[in-house]
Amino acid sequence: MTLRHKLLLSLLALLLPLVGLGAVAYVVTRDSLQDQARREVSRLSTDRAEVMTGLTGIAESELSSIAGWPDLVLAHETALRSGDRAPLEAAMTAVSTWWSGFEDLAVIEPDGRVSVASSPGAGSHLDAGLVELARSRGRAAGLIFESPDGPRFSVVQPLGGDREGALVVGEVSADFLLGPVLAPTGSEDTEVAVIDTSDEGLRIYRSRPDRGDIGSTTGEGGGSAAVPPPITMGSDRAVPETVLAAVSGRTGAPLSGLGVSGREVFAQAVDVPDTTWVVLAEEDRMAVLAPLVSIRNAVIAAAALAAALGVLLSWLLGRQLARRLSRIRDAADAIGEGDLTRRSGLRSGDEVGRLSETFDRMADTLASDVQRQRQVETQLAHQALHDSLTGLANRAKFMDRLQDALARSSRSGSPVAVLFCDLDNLKAVNDRMGHTAGDDLLIGISERFRRSVRPSDTVARFGGDEFVVLCSEMAEPEDATVVAQRLCRALEEPFVISGQQVNTSASIGIAVGSGAASTPEDLVQDADVAMYRAKEGGKGRYVLHSESVADRTERRERSRAEAQRALEGGQLRLEYQPIIDIAAGSVAGVEALVRWDHPDRGTLAPAEILAQFGDAGLVPDLDRWVITAAVEQLAQWGDELGEDSPASVSVNLGSDTVRSGDLGDRVAGALAEAGLDAERFSVEVSESAINDDPVAATVALDDLHRIGVRIAMDDFGTGHTSVERLGRYPIDTLKIDGSLVATLDLPGGDDSALVASLSLARAMGLRVVAEQVETVAQVRALETLGFDLAQGNLFCGPLDPGGLAQWMTLGEVPGLGETR
Repeated sequence: MTLRHKLLLSLLALLLPLVGLGAVAYVVTRDSLQDQARREVSRLSTDRAEVMTGLTGIAESELSSIAGWPDLVLAHETALRSGDRAPLEAAMTAVSTWWSGFEDLAVIEPDGRVSVASSPGAGSHLDAGLVELARSRGRAAGLIFESPDGPRFSVVQPLGGDREGALVVGEVSADFLLGPVLAPTGSEDTEVAVIDTSDEGLRIYRSRPDRGDIGSTTGEGGGSAAVPPPITMGSDRAVPETVLAAVSGRTGAPLSGLGVSGREVFAQAVDVPDTTWVVLAEEDRMAVLAPLVSIRNAVIAAAALAAALGVLLSWLLGRQLARRLSRIRDAADAIGEGDLTRRSGLRSGDEVGRLSETFDRMADTLASDVQRQRQVETQLAHQALHDSLTGLANRAKFMDRLQDALARSSRSGSPVAVLFCDLDNLKAVNDRMGHTAGDDLLIGISERFRRSVRPSDTVARFGGDEFVVLCSEMAEPEDATVVAQRLCRALEEPFVISGQQVNTSASIGIAVGSGAASTPEDLVQDADVAMYRAKEGGKGRYVLHSESVADRTERRERSRAEAQRALEGGQLRLEYQPIIDIAAGSVAGVEALVRWDHPDRGTLAPAEILAQFGDAGLVPDLDRWVITAAVEQLAQWGDELGEDSPASVSVNLGSDTVRSGDLGDRVAGALAEAGLDAERFSVEVSESAINDDPVAATVALDDLHRIGVRIAMDDFGTGHTSVERLGRYPIDTLKIDGSLVATLDLPGGDDSALVASLSLARAMGLRVVAEQVETVAQVRALETLGFDLAQGNLFCGPLDPGGLAQWMTLGEVPGLGETR
């Protein structure tokens, strides 16, 4: 949403109070008009009902005189006794002559027979309800009926006061009664109607039959000019809402809805006492609320005008603001395209000016942050290719430079040498003086090695106490031995560490090759093999690898074939060693250890298996087999042992597997296939596996952590992983190397490394497992230091799946009882 739109919305929001006031005025006026209309129809209906009541009273009074006239009563008695009707007819004639208020009179016998009438047909329309009312009350008025001469109404009273005897009926034109009641009201918008609810049916007499009514405005029969004919409601004509309410007992209360005129009205109905009549007064709703139209139109016009002014004002203001803001936008676009020197430059005291100043300060901060970020990226790029402790190249950078050197060698024909150096007594320095002293020693050694080689050579640290030197473009292969001699001499002079002299030496393996016949992995592996041969001959020695290319190729092919047969031929199996919660005395999980039942060499240990699979380049294939077998076995234990099943299983992964790039997907697939939760699976990686390629390790471990797999750093304490580097990885557990645990059995053994490792783990929220626990004394010492988890042969050695299942049912962990 643009600023112009926001301004428009803000200005339109100002119209809400105006519209609200208009709405309030509309509602107040509407309610006032409705109340006024209701008062008017209430007054009108009450007044007309009183008029009708007075007229019926006059008629009843006159008929009372006739019904009580002695001559008429005596003549009726004579006619009943003697059957002589002449006196009765004479009396009726005399009454009709003397009392001219009624147009017709008649005497009705109890059986409904007309005994005498002033004219033919008089008394023939008498309603049974009216008769009953007259006998109960002594008088009654009602029954407007249609006659050939127009609408008429009747008044009934007992003759001579005898309510059980004959009745006198007087009939008069409806003009006498309805004329005054239905007289014009003086307003075109109001109307009065009389509703007759007698047994003859629901009939309505209106004062304004000329205004579109509910049906036909003409009834059957004639009618006088003053009183229009009635409208009879029946099954073929809908009853108006107001009439329906009036005859349903809602008289005296305000009514609204469709009226007798066929329009929406305000109305009120009033009963005429002691009759079958209801007087209904109505006022046209539209006419009543007509003043609201002008109010509504005024509110709409005011709102439209204000909206138009708001739009115009917002457009003008938005145009001005847009010109100023465009300078900030242009500066932002320029910065976004990489020009970090661009600024808006607006200076004013209003909001836009302050925004511009803030933007420019932000741009200054951004430029500074980008510069720092670039410095950090450069530093990270350096750290990704260099050892964090010594600053030397790491494995990734070394292998890249070795690849380049072999490529040059293939063109020039000059040999390339790799010298693999392993320090002979670094572990002793760490155990005796601590890891800080060991770090200082490694830094000093790296400086001497750098000074001992040519500037074009590369010195790298692969991790722990392993250094590797690359010598390219040598004149003769034997020149590599000269470099090895210089490296050995560089270590002859003692180092001064923490005020103490420290002597050290290195075992060096040399491998020489050329680009046409060697690969980087071949040379490093050959140098590694030669280094182990040098160690076998004593400290401070070097050995030149002498295996021919053909021999190496044959050995590799043989190793690969054997490893492939092991994977495909069922020669591999897993054994499991429990991890014990020494505080709870229970099994916290198991570690899967691979075994190879070699047909010629017998059962091979994990180290031998890893060496041969590494030589064959099949370590990732081996690890994938271990992962699949381990999770399937854990799922099987769950089916067989139920709650006694191990809670989790962990597997060891090699550095090639960590760098493979698809580790997370493969683990997720294996877990899904076995139906296991990721939190029940753990991977163990060594410090060297991580430090060989920190970037690839970070990606792989992050993928595992993202799917919920636990990650343990194995053999912790033997390498030199810094706290800063350890914090980069999603590590859950540290497994302390058994060499540190073994010192607990030595007289005056130094437990400072264990204490430091435990403190580090707790500070980082990590679990700690002590490995290779062999004695009760070690368990006691670990409990004293605060360790919770341990693993070793004291509790249980590696077992096959069946043996472990049987061991799990023992109910007590061996070895722990002796510590309690």
